[in-house]
Amino acid sequence: MFSLFGRRSGSATKVIAILDIGSGSVAGALGRLDRNGLPELLFSVREDFPVRMDRSAKELATDAAKSTRTVYDKLRKSAALFTAGEKVTPLPIEHIAVFLAAPWSSTSIRTLKLSRTKPFVMSADVLRRMLSDEARSAEAHTKAATRIIERIATGLTLNGYEAREISSVAVQTAEVTLATTLAPEAFIDLLEETLGDAPHGAERTFHSFALPAAHALSLWRPQVRDALIIDAGAEVTEIIALRNGVPAATATIPTGHHLLLRTLKSRTGMGKSEGVTTLKLAEIDGTRLSETMREAIAEATTKWAKELGKAVESLELGGATPTDAYLFADAHALSWFSVALAKAPLYDAATSAPIAPLALTGASLSSLVTIRGVIPDPYLLVELAFTDARLDEGKTLSFSPSRELVLGRARATLSRT
Repeated sequence: MFSLFGRRSGSATKVIAILDIGSGSVAGALGRLDRNGLPELLFSVREDFPVRMDRSAKELATDAAKSTRTVYDKLRKSAALFTAGEKVTPLPIEHIAVFLAAPWSSTSIRTLKLSRTKPFVMSADVLRRMLSDEARSAEAHTKAATRIIERIATGLTLNGYEAREISSVAVQTAEVTLATTLAPEAFIDLLEETLGDAPHGAERTFHSFALPAAHALSLWRPQVRDALIIDAGAEVTEIIALRNGVPAATATIPTGHHLLLRTLKSRTGMGKSEGVTTLKLAEIDGTRLSETMREAIAEATTKWAKELGKAVESLELGGATPTDAYLFADAHALSWFSVALAKAPLYDAATSAPIAPLALTGASLSSLVTIRGVIPDPYLLVELAFTDARLDEGKTLSFSPSRELVLGRARATLSRT
């Protein structure tokens, strides 16, 4: 997915702050990008929202902004008090990357095709013109009250064959897969107000979670060609379908792992902490909670899986729907959603085979970065790997909307197992 177009002079490292804004929590990470190796995770933190039985969109946005401020303050404090050896060595934050999961962002994917009777060279300039033309067209049709926060070319096919880099070979057809992410204008404004002015000289960019998730999978398992990536957030689940290793379509359903906590609260009145503990203990066969709560939890996850199946069918992917699935979810919900996904068949109209889900954890994706301290949840690892490929000018041009739109490529420095 990634090509190298430029290299900057100057420092070989760059300090970046990551904010991961979901529908039930906000996480933050302090990372150091290294031109000569893997990115390094220096510090991480996560702040949960309260679980409400009935939450309005305004309440959700307010909770997100409040938690974002708390997490951001902790990141800045960690940077200011960073210790190398026994000496406090403050780190200057040079870039702030804000990642918005559903419902705070939505990503649409289109294929742009250029065909000529006479062979032409598909150069970087031709690619930029194609993307610029599409950008102008997209802005003209962008819905009111939304903002385009990123446009990324994620795939290139020349004369019908997948291409990893642009070459000087003449072709007759070129197809570019373009992902465009939108976010509500009001929510971006709220975040800008919440975060205030960036540290001196730092840039702030906004991104989806869908594209980092697809990029991380291409690093971690480059052999995966067709698959579903499922991000089961607190209130919303987002599905990213991969075809030939490239994001092909996305969909969302208004159900996430808070459904499980609400189910337990409605049955027993238990709060969030009790509910999380119950979800863990109910997994163990023979326990009292397993006997009394498993049926109710399974009923909720089955409802979630049916909604997810309908959403995948609506994508109309063509051919058999992928049966490999990679699941992101809070630790207490991972196994319950994995079991629900594995029930066959999940979507009868698309395939007769069961889903083969793989629940992703921080440990399973730890090879993407160098970790200093405790391994965090997988979300921050995915996003740090993405910033390493996209936002370190020492390796590639930036993909922020104000800069050039070019392809990128998986880092050759990654150690895979």
